[in-house]
Amino acid sequence: MRQLLVTVLALAAIAATSASQLPRREPQAEGTGAITGRVVEAGSDTPVADARLWLRQTRGAPRAGVYARSEQLTTDSSGAFAFRGLPAGQFSITATADGYQSGAIGKRRPQAEEAWITLTDGQTFSNATIELFRGSTI
Repeated sequence: MRQLLVTVLALAAIAATSASQLPRREPQAEGTGAITGRVVEAGSDTPVADARLWLRQTRGAPRAGVYARSEQLTTDSSGAFAFRGLPAGQFSITATADGYQSGAIGKRRPQAEEAWITLTDGQTFSNATIELFRGSTI
């Protein structure tokens, strides 16, 4: 009986420690804005399917207790993407895909700086294009 009690207490302690180490899921800023576009191979209109995109809100004042928006998604077979439910604010979007160097909104060459998209409440920014540059090996 004592062995069972010790085992139960040990498992309870492990569970409590594990639960405290899980990341907290805080609410993110929401709105009615959207950013849609495509990821293409630089220098062409060839879509990049299955590219991984990361959106990050860089400016905007969410209300207390709400965190700036960040989201990830993958392009479809035509390289298209859509981030929806965005609040007013400023956003950056970066993209990666196998065989390519990473890209971002506004990058027109591999080492260039990214740009930001600014949305007002309810605005849709359409036709955003992210160019990815083929990776090379020596």
